[in-house]
Amino acid sequence: MNKLHENMNRFHTLSMDSKEFLLMLDPHIGGRVAMHLAIHNLPIEEYWKPVKFVLKENQDATEIPDWSFYTSGNLILNEKAKAALEPFLLEAGELLPLESDQGQYYFFNCLLKVDEGEELPVGRDLYKATPAVGIDLICSQVFRDAVEKAQLAGIYFTSDVSALA
Repeated sequence: MNKLHENMNRFHTLSMDSKEFLLMLDPHIGGRVAMHLAIHNLPIEEYWKPVKFVLKENQDATEIPDWSFYTSGNLILNEKAKAALEPFLLEAGELLPLESDQGQYYFFNCLLKVDEGEELPVGRDLYKATPAVGIDLICSQVFRDAVEKAQLAGIYFTSDVSALA
């Protein structure tokens, strides 16, 4: 198993307009729940209207990634990352379009969640785990191989998932 990490030193962060995101979901699930979507683990596809894509600049970063975290347990991906990872993503959650004049981007809402102390899912390539602090995305070697084959930039992996924090 592998843990995903965002490389914010080298890459800017793909994001979306968080105010627009919260306002869209507030009437349906509440703003506070939407703010902590990864923890509440709710599907939102039925309420989804494309939210504006935003590129957040990180100090000293020089490159635009193919994918990055929006919040723990959720990702923003470009078309290249979507094409390479779509089968894995659809097995684990929702892939929702964003509004952009800079190419097509997507929000991934991971819905496959393992709480601390639960057994890890067998045969799953991507899921989120809730350690004592925060939420981590964990993936199989098959998922990692697909990322490396597609040469996706922006997120790196570590193989030590024993301390999921």
